[in-house]
Amino acid sequence: WSEAQAPESVVAVLNGYCAATEAVFARCPPIRFKFAADEVMAIFGQPGEALAAARGLACEVGASLAPHGLGAGIGLHWGAVVEGLMGGTGTKQFDVIGDTVNTAKRIEGGAGRGEILLSEDFRAAAGLAPTGTRAIEVKGKAAPLVVHSAPLDSDQAVPGPGAVP
Repeated sequence: WSEAQAPESVVAVLNGYCAATEAVFARCPPIRFKFAADEVMAIFGQPGEALAAARGLACEVGASLAPHGLGAGIGLHWGAVVEGLMGGTGTKQFDVIGDTVNTAKRIEGGAGRGEILLSEDFRAAAGLAPTGTRAIEVKGKAAPLVVHSAPLDSDQAVPGPGAVP
């Protein structure tokens, strides 16, 4: 899409995407989030918080991108991460890394426009019933990942702070 656009138009769309994301995160605050080009990564303390934010993002970011013929998929995974200052001796940045981050990114890559895909680990941590199960082949994994389509409404209960990551 950006190939056929003036750079200023690309920036305007990205700024709208970032504003829509920030509006969702104001209501569903993550522990930490970062933008990287046209993607966002967010870390949440509980699966219910992550799913609520994902639903909001699917709606608001989708509405922001749709007039331009664009859309975004969302991938959710649950597991341990390492956070802290990382880098060389001259340049360090605070970041979050680990296989959990990589797996979430791979799941996101398998999601279609407006689709929220959950890993099996996320689905189990959230206490959700399996729905729309499929396997996706992803880079860096020995076996296909089993993913589930997330319920797009909040009728299915998701455990709160008592859930164990």
